[in-house]
Amino acid sequence: MLARDPSGLTLMLTRFPEEAPTPVHDHKTWGVALVLRGTDRHVHWRRLDTGAEPGRAQVVIDDDRVLHEGEFVHWDVPPHDIHSQQGLGGPAYELVCFGRDPMVVLRNYFDPERATVREEMPR
Repeated sequence: MLARDPSGLTLMLTRFPEEAPTPVHDHKTWGVALVLRGTDRHVHWRRLDTGAEPGRAQVVIDDDRVLHEGEFVHWDVPPHDIHSQQGLGGPAYELVCFGRDPMVVLRNYFDPERATVREEMPR
């Protein structure tokens, strides 16, 4: 974490390896990510179900884009903040601004193949 103000606005430097994508997850807040170095595959997912059945979630790819140095992506407040990321051709480094500190709230981790979701603290 680089900075956090009393309202929760948080600035972080993040690294996304090329070995595997992040799990499909949310941050329960809005955000903006700027690629500083490398290339990032950013996949935005859309939840189709209402969340009425605990532990179950159906998500589908809504947008799949490749971001290069100097390019950015943003996501809206929940439920529009579901995504996954992966460095391409090496790690991707990003400067990310979050509407609130994502490390202190539970987040959802989705498994698109099994149509499941679990809520836990960030890893």
